[in-house]
Amino acid sequence: MEKKKNTHTKYTQTQVRAAAATCLSNLHLDAWKLLPKTFVDMLCTKMIRLADKDTTTNVRSSACRWIGVTMLIPSSNEHRLETLLAAASESQLNVRVAAVGALANYSSTPQPRRRDLELMSRIFFKSIDDHDRVSANAVRGLGCVNCPLSKFDESPRLLHSDLEL
Repeated sequence: MEKKKNTHTKYTQTQVRAAAATCLSNLHLDAWKLLPKTFVDMLCTKMIRLADKDTTTNVRSSACRWIGVTMLIPSSNEHRLETLLAAASESQLNVRVAAVGALANYSSTPQPRRRDLELMSRIFFKSIDDHDRVSANAVRGLGCVNCPLSKFDESPRLLHSDLEL
């Protein structure tokens, strides 16, 4: 009988951080509501730190995806939107795709304020000329932003000043 070698797959810390963010973003919103608020706030702070400061693209894009998924979860950390807005202008494509996609998801919810919608629409306009994966999310986000903004104004319009090239 031949002995099989015990092979181990060693994961780098980078892979663990990216996998943890991806796994956490797959939790249903109802599950997040059952967690203690202090735990959610701690995770939110850690994910914002990963999205802002991690050196690895996969980790940063996974953290952006997590932030986008959890935008509807109440948290004392108000830096989530700012983090996504900054990541949408990032040099790495995967980070921009995740950030603009997360912003588009957030803009389709009933929660955004007018100021948030205007900030997101500026990012969406800038992202239209980006890579196909980014621009597809930007167009989806513009569609979502247009309806709520038209409720704030008497005449439906979408920041015409941003359309000038």
